[in-house]
Amino acid sequence: MDADGSNVKRLTHTKTYDGGPFFSPDGKRIVWRRFSENGRDAEIFTMNIDGSDQKQITRLNVMSWAPFYHPSGKYIIFATNVHGHRNFELYIVDVDGNKDPVRVTDKEGFDGLPVFTPDGNYLTWTSDRTPDKKGFFSTANGIIRKRWRVFL
Repeated sequence: MDADGSNVKRLTHTKTYDGGPFFSPDGKRIVWRRFSENGRDAEIFTMNIDGSDQKQITRLNVMSWAPFYHPSGKYIIFATNVHGHRNFELYIVDVDGNKDPVRVTDKEGFDGLPVFTPDGNYLTWTSDRTPDKKGFFSTANGIIRKRWRVFL
């Protein structure tokens, strides 16, 4: 789409909901989530910015959403409830989905909406780890890097 709103082009053509897109750091690809036909599951996908070369990255058959690229462009972090309906954890995966995703957080409850700092050294996300289950932002670096060193 042009800046003035003209020349809109649809990039995906499915019966399901596609949403939550983010550009890769180099601006050449888009990451997003695609819901299943029953609406209970979502997987992470990538594509070129023109809509070509659509690739399914995760195959967890649960709700996986809120994908975000690492600034290196080599990894995607996302939230998933693979450990239980109400227990969302953060996982990181290589951009081609060739390796199994690696768990980043490990606390019962909600961890989601992850975003890296531009240098990739820190990660911030939303969580409900407080006793009263109210949301807050969390930031980490060392433990996160240690858990996903398999990709580095």
